[in-house]
Order: sequence, then C-alpha cells, then structure tokens
Amino acid sequence: MHSKVRPNAFSDASTQAAALDEWKQRNERHKETASSLQRKAKQLKSDSEAVQKASQWLQQRDGLNREQELCERTLEALRADLGKLVQDVDYERRQGELAALKPLILQRLREVGVLIHDPSLHSTARDDAAVEPERVSCLRAWVESEMKDAQALASTLSSCTVNAKCSLLANFDAAAHETKEAFEHLCEVYEPSEELRQILASTLSTTEDDTRARLESLRCEDVATCGEDVLHTVSLIIKMGHQARQFNLSATTRAALADRVAAVYPNMSPSQVQQAISEGLSLRRAQATGKAALADYRRSIASLLSSCESAFMVAKEAEEDRLRRETAARQRNTEQASRHARLAEKRATHEALLRRRRSEEEQRRSAEAAKADALRAKRVAEFQERLRLFQAYEAQRALLREKERQLSEMKARVAEEEKAARMKRNEVRVDYRRRQDEQRWREQKEREQEVRALQLKKQQALERFFASVDRQLAVEADPQRVLRATSSSAQTESYETLAQATRPSIAGFSDDDIMKDPRVRLYHALLAAGLHTTPYGREVVTRGYHVPPSQMSSENNPLRGEFS
Repeated sequence: MHSKVRPNAFSDASTQAAALDEWKQRNERHKETASSLQRKAKQLKSDSEAVQKASQWLQQRDGLNREQELCERTLEALRADLGKLVQDVDYERRQGELAALKPLILQRLREVGVLIHDPSLHSTARDDAAVEPERVSCLRAWVESEMKDAQALASTLSSCTVNAKCSLLANFDAAAHETKEAFEHLCEVYEPSEELRQILASTLSTTEDDTRARLESLRCEDVATCGEDVLHTVSLIIKMGHQARQFNLSATTRAALADRVAAVYPNMSPSQVQQAISEGLSLRRAQATGKAALADYRRSIASLLSSCESAFMVAKEAEEDRLRRETAARQRNTEQASRHARLAEKRATHEALLRRRRSEEEQRRSAEAAKADALRAKRVAEFQERLRLFQAYEAQRALLREKERQLSEMKARVAEEEKAARMKRNEVRVDYRRRQDEQRWREQKEREQEVRALQLKKQQALERFFASVDRQLAVEADPQRVLRATSSSAQTESYETLAQATRPSIAGFSDDDIMKDPRVRLYHALLAAGLHTTPYGREVVTRGYHVPPSQMSSENNPLRGEFS
C-alpha cells in the first residue's frame, strides 16, 4: 500500500514546494469554510432577530387585542347601564302616566255606562259633557306625541346598524386618505427614484383594493329580512348577555335568546324568532369581520409605510454614499497630485543630503583608519605587558601547586594512619561477629536435625498406615497407574502419519519472531519514509548495535559492505 510521503529536513526542494502548495490550498479551503460559517452565523443571527421581532409584534398585537376587548366590554357595560337608567326613567314616567290615566278612563267608562242604564243621570252628564271633549283632545294629542317620539326612537335605533356599516367604509376611506398623505410626505422628504416610488405605490394600492373588496363583500352579504328595530333589539339582547364574542351558539344559549326575544316580541312565531337571532348574529359577525379587516389594513399599512421609509432611507443613504465616494475620489486625486509634487521636492532634497553624507562618511572613514592604526600599536604594547604579567602569574601558580601537592601527601599519610587504626578496631568487631554467626549456625543445624527426625517419624507412620490399608484392601500399590491413560482417553489420541513422524524439524525464526526485532521495524519505517539509502538511515540502523570491522563503512576498509 502506497504511503503518503511527508516532507522533512532531508526532503528535496520539489517535495517541500509540493507540500507548501498543498498547505496553501488547504488553508484556502479552511478560509472559505470559515467565511461560509461566518456568513451562516450572521444569517442565523438576523433570522433570530427577525423571529424575535415577529414574536414581539405578535405579543403586542395580542395585548392590543385584549385591551381592545376590555375597552369594548367596558363601553358596552356603560351603554347597558345608561340604557337601563334611561329605560327605567321612561318606564317609571310612563307607568305614572298610565296610572293617572287609568282611573280617568275607568271613571269615564262608568259614567258612560250609567248614562246608558240610568236615564235620570242624563241631565248631569250633559253638564259635564262640555268639558270632556277638551280632556279627550288633550289626551289624544299627548298619545300622538308619544307615538311620534317612539317612532323617532325606533328610526334612530334602526339607523345604528346602517351607520355602523357606513362608518366602516368611512373609516377605511379616511385611513386610505391618511395613507396616501403619509406616502406623499415620505416621497417629499426622501425624494426616491420613480421606479421605487411606483413599486411601493402599487403595493399600497393592492392592499387598499383587497381590504375594500373584503368590506364590499361583507356589505353585499348583509341582506336582512327582519325589521331594523327587531334586529337592533336582538343585537342588544346578545350584547347584554355573555355571547358578545360568540358567533356559534349552543342549543341551550340559542333557546335562552329565543325566550328573551319572544318575551319582547310575543307576536313573532318561533321560526321568525330564530331567523331574527340568526340575522342578528350574522350582523354582529359582519361587524366584527369588518373591524378586523380594518385593523389588519391599518397594521399592514403601518408595516408597509415603515418598510417604505426604510427603503427610501436606504436609497437616500446609497445615493449620498455614492456622491460621497465621488467627492472623496476627486479629493483623493487632488491630494495625490499635490503629494507627488511634494515627494519630488523631497527626493531632490534627499539626494543632495545623501551626497553630503557620502562625503562626510569618506572623511570619517579616513579618520577612523588613522585612529585604528594608533590603537593597534597601543594594543601591541599592552599585549607585551600582559604577557610579562602572565608569565609571573604562571610562576606563582606553579609554586602554589607544589605546596598543594605537599599538603595533599600529608593528608594522605594521615588518612592511612587513621585507616590502619580503624582496621585494628574492626578486627575485634569481626571476630565477635564471627563467633556469634558460628553459634547461630550451630543452633540452626540442631533445629534442622530435629525437624528431619520429626519428618522421618511422620513418614514412617504414614508408610505403616498405607501398608495396613493395602493389606486390608488387597490392592497392589502401583503409582504409575495414575499416569496411564484410560480406555476412553486413549481413543482420542491423534493419529500421526509416517510422513509427519519422519519429517525433520527445521530450526529457524517465524515472521512474528523476525518482526519482534527492533532493527527490522526500524528498517521498515525508514523504507516507508524513503530514507533507507541515505547516510542518516544507515546511521540510525547501525546506532546502538555492534558492527564488525569488516562491515564498517569506511574508505580505508577494503572489506566494507554496500548498503542497499
């Protein structure tokens, strides 16, 4: 298997150049990978920021929706309380008027009945008959005025739904007009290009057309068969209940609403009541859908206007940047021309300075040469003086070494005397230790003889015991019987052929034995690296091992071996 050659200190220039090119290519790939990873990290960071902004926008939207619902519930509660208050006041007033009219009407009816049944009272009735027409006319005028007020109130209540529908379109038109004014204001402020302006204007127009189509579709679908007062009453009943935000009612809730509507309008049939409830729910659903469409339009328009402003700002910044770059380029060219002129002047000045310095340098060199000659003569004299001092120093050192030698000889004699005295003291110690060792040896010999005697007695007792057992069992003692094979184990012996039996054994080494030699492993490593024929390889192979003189690599050795 071909192994990749790695460059080292002994590689040639082509191998090292190829390795350098390969390293440069790998470095370029690593740079491209790092740049791509950096771009991906930036993209992921921007995506995470966009997702975070979107989640924040959704949270703000949900918060605004909840706040809107809370405000609407509060407004409806205030309207309901106000309606109840007004209804209670009118009801009390009308109940008072009815209570005042009821005795009067009953009294007149009794008088009419008495006049019919009792002719004696006709004369008294005639006297009061002149006053009664005035009271009846006043009562009729009051009843007519009450009827007119009731009709005006009903028409006002019925026009609320129509005004609500018209208000959605009016609000939408106002929002569209505000959008156009804001867009025109942005165009006046940033002055974008005509192409960008047309693109953003078409986007705003498309959004406006889609929202208007949604509102028009809601307006076309709203076709009611019941009266406006009935629809308004049903809507008020739904508002007063807990179904203000529900459009799909359960059977129980619908039945409760039907009972309340039937209590208000007892002349309506159940099918008409259900139709009125369905139309009321449809009306509320259409109003909610229209409000949602208008809110979505405002949010989308706000986002589009923000995007328009950002796009206009970016375009304006790009244009300003382009103008700034052009101005900087012109200024840079002007500065470059002036810099070239200054550099030409400085070059001439510098050349004159170089000529002056060159002449000064020549003068300085001649002065230094004369100074060096004088210094050289001075150093020769100093050397002769130092040589004389060194010779005197060497004579003193020779005398000192002689004294040190005599001192060392004296110390050696003293050490010999101390050693002789120490040897005399050690002879006494050695003799004492020898006697102690001989005594311990004799005691150990006695203990060993006692142990051997005990073992002999034990062996004799065991032999007597085994002899008695043999006599009792009548079994012949045969220790070799345990080592013989049984009938079953003798059958499992492998069959050896004649060729195997007569084949001679070959003395040598296996592949594993050869590869265990560190010299073989080292040579294989050098062979894989291509260094087995180099002087370095020969030196490494023969390092630490004995090489016979006949195989040494030397020019003077006629019996040297050639490495291959």
